[in-house]
Amino acid sequence: MKKEIVHISPYYEPRMWGGGTRLETEFHYHTDVKPLGEVYNVVALPGHADCEIQQLKMTLSELYTAAPDWFDCDTKELPIRVNILDPM
Repeated sequence: MKKEIVHISPYYEPRMWGGGTRLETEFHYHTDVKPLGEVYNVVALPGHADCEIQQLKMTLSELYTAAPDWFDCDTKELPIRVNILDPM
């Protein structure tokens, strides 16, 4: 698979302590997930929280498995998670 720049869609996570407005008003995340408490900008946990890469029609964990040379990493799972929390 040829390396390219891809857009990673955020993964939205409802939380019982969520429901604040900062993720929408300050960071411009828009979703139907309620109460929104956490947004993962980069996460690759198969079967749980896994960002989508729409142009490749796969998740980030699937890309990590299919094209390990893109990541230059030798761990079983992608060892990075970038998220923002918004507790009420």
